[in-house]
Amino acid sequence: MWLRRDEAAREFAAWEIISVTLSLLLLIWVVLPLSGNSKSVGAAFIAVCFAFMLASHRLHGETRREIGWRCDNFLAAMGWVVLLICFFAIPLTIGAWLLVSGSDASISETGKLFGDGEIDLSNGAQLFWQLAMIFSGLAQQYLMQGFINRRAQIVFGRGPVSVLVVGLIFTLLHLPNKWLMLAAFVEGLGWAFIFQRVPNLFALAVSHAVMTRLIIILIPDHFLQGLRIGYRFFN
Repeated sequence: MWLRRDEAAREFAAWEIISVTLSLLLLIWVVLPLSGNSKSVGAAFIAVCFAFMLASHRLHGETRREIGWRCDNFLAAMGWVVLLICFFAIPLTIGAWLLVSGSDASISETGKLFGDGEIDLSNGAQLFWQLAMIFSGLAQQYLMQGFINRRAQIVFGRGPVSVLVVGLIFTLLHLPNKWLMLAAFVEGLGWAFIFQRVPNLFALAVSHAVMTRLIIILIPDHFLQGLRIGYRFFN
């Protein structure tokens, strides 16, 4: 009886992962292109996905602390985050130097964020974009860790398999931008690993913003393609 319940729970969690992942791919590749990249359509679609995830949390009886909405372990999580940022920044800097040395591009603090025009990260709008990156990172970390990571642990258990699943899904959502996919895979594995040990979404959001900023600063936009993903990558 208990074995059948556990098996049913794993199957249900697997379908939840598949449903949310396919919904996001549908948004990126079909809904947004057909709507002319309408922000209102995108926001409505995402709102439905988040409503589904909130309902799932209630169904599974998950608390805010379990999901990662907490502050008591923030400093502990930041300790892991600092290690991840250092681990990420060193090869990123070396890779950026190699890319620049082999092309006419140059490293600068001017990049494209979300593919919409140029943003000078040194002007007065810097604070706004930093906050925007933190908020975007928080939303993505809630999706990937608070939901997908927890569901992956139900299916595969806590450990390397569920961490790898989270990393692969995060990479898949950055198709077909190969440089972002590479960064997403490394970051996704690191964030999933940290979350399973110290579940804190706020610390991960900070690291998400910092690592995105590092990518924008160090990698020339010629390679990043304005951070575009999905159908927009080809525009």
